[in-house]
Amino acid sequence: MTSHVTGLLTVAETVAETGASESTIRRRLREKAFPGAVRETGGGWRVPREDLVAAGLLTGSPVEGEAVEETVVDVRDPVVVDVALVERAARAEARVEVLDGLADEVARLRSDLAEWRDRAVGAEATRDAAVAEAERLREVDGRRAGELAAAVERAARAEGRAEGLLARITPRAVEAVDVDSDVEDAVVDEEDAVEPETAGETLAEEVPPVVDEVEEVERPGAWSAVRGWFRRR
Repeated sequence: MTSHVTGLLTVAETVAETGASESTIRRRLREKAFPGAVRETGGGWRVPREDLVAAGLLTGSPVEGEAVEETVVDVRDPVVVDVALVERAARAEARVEVLDGLADEVARLRSDLAEWRDRAVGAEATRDAAVAEAERLREVDGRRAGELAAAVERAARAEGRAEGLLARITPRAVEAVDVDSDVEDAVVDEEDAVEPETAGETLAEEVPPVVDEVEEVERPGAWSAVRGWFRRR
């Protein structure tokens, strides 16, 4: 395109000459980037070519009154436009590839996040079950410990009662019992077979039913059970 560097251009002509957008030209006018611009009566603007060259929107050496050919680079030249579009398209495709890769990475991260959330839910459920089982076992252990303590206490009381009963059954008490003649021989034989110091223990071992039946030796009639036991023998 052939144009002159000198002269005044309307906004539309300026856009056509420079290839800049109308909004850019009007913004530069508001910024007073074109000192020689003239505002017409109707409100339109005319911009000197010199100001466009000075602003870098046109190329060439402005000479007053001299026509200069091919000093303006027309950015609308099909070849220039095609090259620019190809470059922009290549950059856009590169960005699209990057964005696609990022989208795949985001999808993978979201999948991993969902998987870890599921694992966290499962782990929490397992933890709750383990805590509940531990509480149950503690309760069972507590009951068993209480039962064991009660059993030990009962055994201790029974042992104390047995020792008390055995202490009351002595050879001297047996000699004092008035028994029948046939039973008396059996008693004498038992005494001869047992050492004096162990007679009480032996008799206690031989007559466990009497221990259960006799609560106190001194009670009247307590030794009647002893006589009955010897008769059954």
